[in-house]
Amino acid sequence: MVVNLRIFKFWLLQKKILSLDFLSISYLHDLSDTILESFLAANGRSLSRLILNDCSHITYIGVKKIVEFCAHLSELHVSMTPFTMRSLSYISRLNLRKLDFSDQQSVSDVAIAAFMDASGASLIYLNLRHTTTISYHTANAIALKCQNLRILDVSFCLGLTDNELGNIADRCMLLEEIHIMNCHKVTHKFRNGHSNSCLKIIHNGGTNILTHTPSALRFSPSNLATTLSEDN
Repeated sequence: MVVNLRIFKFWLLQKKILSLDFLSISYLHDLSDTILESFLAANGRSLSRLILNDCSHITYIGVKKIVEFCAHLSELHVSMTPFTMRSLSYISRLNLRKLDFSDQQSVSDVAIAAFMDASGASLIYLNLRHTTTISYHTANAIALKCQNLRILDVSFCLGLTDNELGNIADRCMLLEEIHIMNCHKVTHKFRNGHSNSCLKIIHNGGTNILTHTPSALRFSPSNLATTLSEDN
């Protein structure tokens, strides 16, 4: 269900909506942590999908309330909603299968990697498009921890290289699709050199699917720690 802020505030007066499974409250720039908490306290327990894109006044306090009241949440979209390291640490407590974390500029590579290390095993869909801080720490954590991943979007993540994406492709063998639009450091070495025969690569030049018989692992892991100790 997609709503605007006027309808959302009206719902607060009604308190309880029976069995609400899906809620989209994106682009509500007046939505506060307090309003969100009031609604989720009454209705969050049945939610499995929440779209909260570009809600600029939601802080880590609101994110904490999402975790507190939406224990069954499996899909979360927070594109352009400002996140911090603390916000990430809260959502790591959820068993998310789909996460849209695109257009995030304030969380470090190491912090995102630590989240993947803690929570990546359940993810089947991950969107990091335009999250320009990510680099080898995040890539290494995805390769090692996100073994159930099917779709990954890292378009416009300019810090990623052939070796980092190759390591993901080689190790996440259930991966079916990876988007690498405008990843300028990525070349044909990755597009034609990984070992995942099922992988479709969407890039500026079109779509790549391996035409050769893949061999064993071709790319090496970065062997980098994914701890928060290096962050900020």
